[in-house]
Amino acid sequence: HSAFTVEPTLQYLDANDWRVKQTPSIPYLEGLPGYGTVFLDPVRRLLIAVREGYPPRAIDLNNFSAGWTVLKTSGSQPAEADQRWVFYEPDGRFYTRGNRSGQTLSRLTPPLGNWKTDTWTYSTVNISGATMPNHTSTGGEVGHYGTLFYVPSLKTMAWIAGESSKVI
Repeated sequence: HSAFTVEPTLQYLDANDWRVKQTPSIPYLEGLPGYGTVFLDPVRRLLIAVREGYPPRAIDLNNFSAGWTVLKTSGSQPAEADQRWVFYEPDGRFYTRGNRSGQTLSRLTPPLGNWKTDTWTYSTVNISGATMPNHTSTGGEVGHYGTLFYVPSLKTMAWIAGESSKVI
């Protein structure tokens, strides 16, 4: 196992001059084995790091020097928590789908109050409509991170199970 470490600085693309820049130094996020994923919370301007079996951690994009905050959670973290989480703009929540979770999506609901001290809630939701096929084995059984995504123009989420699969 390798350590799940977020570097002491983050690189970003500055849209004002289209140059890659670097944030001020922040404390390392260390100690979590294996792989994880990081996603953006556009409402609270957070980067949230998740890893199966560990609480999510967030860093405030407006205050890098504060470092990482372990988020309080309730509910059951999904078994495949290190999948890509998608912000669903219409309800302000985050969703993920495991590689073989059928019509069930895992949901992460941010607190209504203070993101640092209040509780983020894990839950599940069963969806109807077209059957969501499992991740295909194309490319092996590696993480299937980017194929649940939000489509802003349609205000919906979409799923692609593999290269030859239809968009659901």
